[in-house]
Amino acid sequence: MPIYEYWCPECKSSFEKLRPMNGKDSEVVCPRCSSSVKKMLSVVAVVGRNVEGESYSGGGCGCGGGCSCGRNN
Repeated sequence: MPIYEYWCPECKSSFEKLRPMNGKDSEVVCPRCSSSVKKMLSVVAVVGRNVEGESYSGGGCGCGGGCSCGRNN
């Protein structure tokens, strides 16, 4: 089951929730204030090796260095 991340615009809290794939579009409410929430875009980190056997990592900010995330691509 995937974990989805949510943010509540009313009480400004964020939380994660395990949801089945077939229920991913059903309404979710904030566990603190019971308001409607917004699904956040999740970022995934990737670690592996290239064909030469060298380590690489990716993920985090996907902006390509054009934002204030501090990552220089």
